[in-house]
Amino acid sequence: AGQSQRRRGVHIESPGTLKLGGHRQEQRYNWGCGAILFDNTRVQDGIYMASSIPNSCRVWNAIIKDPALAADGHGGVEHMRDLLGEGFCMEPSRIYWLTDATPHESLPLQEDSYRQFFRLVTSSLSVWYPEHSTANELVNVDSSITTTIVDSKF
Repeated sequence: AGQSQRRRGVHIESPGTLKLGGHRQEQRYNWGCGAILFDNTRVQDGIYMASSIPNSCRVWNAIIKDPALAADGHGGVEHMRDLLGEGFCMEPSRIYWLTDATPHESLPLQEDSYRQFFRLVTSSLSVWYPEHSTANELVNVDSSITTTIVDSKF
């Protein structure tokens, strides 16, 4: 109780910068990307998340349009909390769709619990951190699209 089970602080999954080849590069890096189609009938790509515990994850109905400008090298946008407003807590056992530029945060749990957390990152990965994510054995990482980084992303 009193601690979050994932990364604390408001953040997005797309990092603002990425250290490649010994120096930081600023550009749009995808971690699932995500788009709502023009007629609002479908979503494409993105991230699906769910948690079994109420009040364990907060999401904002917003998209950071320029992650390289707004976020730090780990996708941190805590400095924008006051601009984002209240956000909303994910309901337990309900799947939510986000883009990789949707602000969200893990919240401290109110009591000790067994939490099941689900996150599925779809296509469009600029970088892959095997230390932090479980690979799908049925999918081969395309090195012409995705750079595998064996170091910690933090």
